[in-house]
Amino acid sequence: KDAGSATFSNAGALCLQQDSDSRVPNRDELTAMLVNEPLVKNSSQVNLWSSTVYEAGNPGTAWAAWIPPGDFVAIPRNETGTVRCVKR
Repeated sequence: KDAGSATFSNAGALCLQQDSDSRVPNRDELTAMLVNEPLVKNSSQVNLWSSTVYEAGNPGTAWAAWIPPGDFVAIPRNETGTVRCVKR
């Protein structure tokens, strides 16, 4: 279930509002979610934040999954994206 929308900086707090054991998934966990959860693939067009910062020449961005098609893209951290949390 999506926790809502937030910037990268506020995504973690949005997860904690759901549950003290929730957090933003890293890129590998988000990849597993895309493989294992058909509903993610069929959701409306959104970008799902990961907690993984994209450093290669663009430190103001973080990895997000663009749904559909499920590709990973570097999104500016000040943009609003969809947050889907995982348990610790």
